[in-house]
Amino acid sequence: GSGALGGVINLVTRRATSDGIQPFGELAGGTNNTLRGVAGVTGRADGFDWMVTAQSLSTRGSNVVAPRFWQNQNERDGFRGSVLTAALGYSFGQSRIDGLLRWRDNVTGVDDVPRDDPNYTGRDRNWTGFLRGATTLLDGRWTTTLRVSASEDRRSYINQPDPSNSATT
Repeated sequence: GSGALGGVINLVTRRATSDGIQPFGELAGGTNNTLRGVAGVTGRADGFDWMVTAQSLSTRGSNVVAPRFWQNQNERDGFRGSVLTAALGYSFGQSRIDGLLRWRDNVTGVDDVPRDDPNYTGRDRNWTGFLRGATTLLDGRWTTTLRVSASEDRRSYINQPDPSNSATT
């Protein structure tokens, strides 16, 4: 909404729609050697539901340095990312307890604009998780929820020396 500084992302994870185990997956490709894959499984039995999924995306990327700069080496800044997610929930009566744990690792090529720099990379590692309890009251007209969450984000940028740039970061 308009009161959310910088925007809000609402993650709604997949849940099994019937008892048993349901595998799912996706494989896609595109330009710049882009490849995306998703594999996972959901399940539900005796009030419990769960989901485990793995996702990956990689691309050769494109050159962000404009051709007019003499330092342009036509070097592409690729990207490789992986995400693992696990969720578990239990529903009983008008209540539900659930949790989620997500781990992400992204590696991307970076440039020192206006100079192409094939050795400059960035890495972003993140984990996030939550535990939540919810109860519906007053014939479904009121829901009260308690959620505890935590996350950690670690970023690093590394630039090793090369013939076009002797600086090290």
